[in-house]
Amino acid sequence: MISIIDNHGNLKHFHRMDGTSSGSIQVAQLKAATSARFPLSTRALSERSSAHPANPYASLPGFTLLEGGLPILDRNGKHIGGIGISGATPELDAYFAQAALDGL
Repeated sequence: MISIIDNHGNLKHFHRMDGTSSGSIQVAQLKAATSARFPLSTRALSERSSAHPANPYASLPGFTLLEGGLPILDRNGKHIGGIGISGATPELDAYFAQAALDGL
């Protein structure tokens, strides 16, 4: 699954590949939405959250700390949204999300 969400929370693009689980739909959208809200990867947010005893980001509704969500920045470095990939391992999801951004 590939989801792209703008920094206002609007789903701008979604693509479901054949053979992926239906649960990956929500996960891809959560990853994109998380990185659309913050100019950080979901992995960086996970690391930041786990550094605190209460793991504060883990309990936010509509938020995920699974790797595979990346912020989208324009050419001037302005945060304009997020991309989320789901359907493989979190590490591979992050790799493919970065490859998609590198291709722009």
